[in-house]
Amino acid sequence: MQTDVHRIRCSRRHREDVCRLGGESETRRRVEEVEEFVIKISHRKLLGTEEEEEKGKEENDKEDEFAIDPYFFDDGYSVAATTGFARVWEGASVFTDFLVQECPNLTLRKNVVELGSGVGLCGVAVAIANEANVTLTDLPSVVEGVLRQNITQNSTSLTENGWHRVIGPQGGLARAVALNWEKPMDCHHLTASEKYIDAVDVIIAAECIWLADLLDCFCETLNILFEREKKLRSRTPQCFICCRDRSRKDSKVKIFASEEMVEAAFSRHALAFDVMREFSSTIEQNRCVKIYSLSKK
Repeated sequence: MQTDVHRIRCSRRHREDVCRLGGESETRRRVEEVEEFVIKISHRKLLGTEEEEEKGKEENDKEDEFAIDPYFFDDGYSVAATTGFARVWEGASVFTDFLVQECPNLTLRKNVVELGSGVGLCGVAVAIANEANVTLTDLPSVVEGVLRQNITQNSTSLTENGWHRVIGPQGGLARAVALNWEKPMDCHHLTASEKYIDAVDVIIAAECIWLADLLDCFCETLNILFEREKKLRSRTPQCFICCRDRSRKDSKVKIFASEEMVEAAFSRHALAFDVMREFSSTIEQNRCVKIYSLSKK
């Protein structure tokens, strides 16, 4: 395991200073207070990539193709799961900054479910900086292998019902729950009761539908969460996800999900979508990271 330190800056807090002019009049000015949170994220290290990363080379196909995964024979291994162990991906980093710095009100003090959390940077950051109650989910092997550890090492205490109180002056709560999209009915236990803590206000997902085979089961899981909340609380959650196109136009085998495939899957599953923001990729030319809002048609 390797542990990295991520510094998350949050500048949404403001206060007012009163300035007196000549002892008679006064003006008020808004002062921005910037907070910085240090988050520790542990992850497995794939053999064969360290030298390239130390030299600061761009991420490319060769790195992915020739990296050796020493956990290939582990129980519960899958291509989708192993990427969750490996690192904080570009989309997750961009999405974290978007939710914490640019649009904190999307998740501020809300109950959030994150799908495909991986190492958990995004969900943990939202819990810390936005004072949210976040349920981070992934495959059982990822939850046990890295996700639960990352929540624990960024927490101060454990509540009676299994939630972790995260760091920060007014940190929220976080927990890790196993969820396999190929068995989407399992997500019923995320909204198992009418208690406030079991409500789902917002669903987030950061660069976790990069394989074409994941698209349908991801959308089915979303629809079940939407329908469950509609039945229990007569409303549907908001949903925000981040994607980066990893496909190759000249590839004969469509393994990676292209932007067109992602949006077609949304439409196929009756999910309305809007592109909220686009960010140019910093590691690959002519690529971008897209942030979508999704809702049930």
